[in-house]
Amino acid sequence: MLKPNSTDVLGQLAYDVLHDLNAEDIVVHSDLCDPDILPQSILFRDENLLFELEELALELCKGKVIDIGSGTGCLSKILKNKGFEVKGIDTSQGLVDYQLELGLDAECMNFFELQGEEKFDTVLMMMNGIGIVGTVKMLTDFFKKLDQILNPNGIAVIDSSDIAYMYENEDGSIDINLNQEYYGEMKYQMQYKENFGEWFDWLYIDFETLSNFAEQNGFTASMIFEDNNDQYLAELKRK
Repeated sequence: MLKPNSTDVLGQLAYDVLHDLNAEDIVVHSDLCDPDILPQSILFRDENLLFELEELALELCKGKVIDIGSGTGCLSKILKNKGFEVKGIDTSQGLVDYQLELGLDAECMNFFELQGEEKFDTVLMMMNGIGIVGTVKMLTDFFKKLDQILNPNGIAVIDSSDIAYMYENEDGSIDINLNQEYYGEMKYQMQYKENFGEWFDWLYIDFETLSNFAEQNGFTASMIFEDNNDQYLAELKRK
């Protein structure tokens, strides 16, 4: 595995972990919140450390699976060990190289770059996987691409969160920035040690809005699970 470039901060972390170097946690900067920590233990967890939502998501998987934003390959590895044919894609070349070192099938690409020649029975998008869509304006394109890559009875398994609580006042009222297209649109930047990645758009979407867009684009959305933190697991399939 070659050392990733300075802006591929997640790839740099994977490189350090693979080579037993002094790995540190990721610092996440955003346009709405104070900096937060993304622990490396979350990124490199095994099956014993999965969240309940992830366990349920893996139970829904069927047939040939594509793991979108596959990261360090933790979910792909579990599925492969269960006998699934699984392919991971990620925009971090370093993370893809790390997955290849583990013997996983992975490719460095964006979800929207998938051409549709290869079809899948399950599109898996976890750790707020729908976030890669970036903005609500891209949701129609997302469903078009989903339709291209899914087999006839295929499904997409995704998770997201309703982050309206971030705008809630003590009296229960909510202040929404009217200049925003949608309150769940955020911008993030990741930092590893002294290196910073590029800023990127990220989408958190409430289930009702997701369901409405699904209906408008020939899909249905089913709520599978919701926790106490407004995070949910959903299944998308064609009507």
